[in-house]
Amino acid sequence: MRIFIGNVSKAIETKELKEAFQAFGRLESIEIKEQEVMGKMQTYVVVEMPVESEAKRAMESLDGMEWMGNIISVHPARENVKDRRKNGRGGGRRFTDHNKSDGAKGGK
Repeated sequence: MRIFIGNVSKAIETKELKEAFQAFGRLESIEIKEQEVMGKMQTYVVVEMPVESEAKRAMESLDGMEWMGNIISVHPARENVKDRRKNGRGGGRRFTDHNKSDGAKGGK
C-alpha cells in the first residue's frame, strides 16, 4: 500500500522515515519528493508498505503527529496525476459557449 506523507520538513531524511515506519512493519520503498505549489517548493514523501494492515496502523498512528516542527498529514497515496487519464475514459469538452445564438439547445 502506498502512503502519502505531507507537510514534512525539507530537512527530513530517509533514515528517520525508515525508523518510524518500520516500527509498524515491512517497507518496500521510501521516496522523498518536492513539488512547486503556488511558487513555493513543498516536500512530501511516498512510502510503500506491502502489508495493508501494517500500513493502516502506521497511518492511524502517525497522522497529525508533530515531526521536526511540522504537523504531518499521513493518508493513502492517490494515483499519480499524470496517470489518471489511463482509465480508458476520454477527456471531452470542459466548457460550453452559452453565448451562441444558433438556436441549439442550451444556447441563448
